[in-house]
Amino acid sequence: MSVVDIVKVWQDTSEVFERFNISINNGEKLCSVVNERTLTILLDELNRRVNSSKMTCIKGG
Repeated sequence: MSVVDIVKVWQDTSEVFERFNISINNGEKLCSVVNERTLTILLDELNRRVNSSKMTCIKGG
């Protein structure tokens, strides 16, 4: 999913993207916006924010 799509579905995630200095208006897929190490950390934080888990997410967005 793109950053903008994630924020459209889960508005609370915008704060996480702001902390990582990622533009909320970015139309690129999340895995294209950050490196792999940051992606892992970012996905963990996003999942916590929306009360999700790795079991309910698709790797790489």
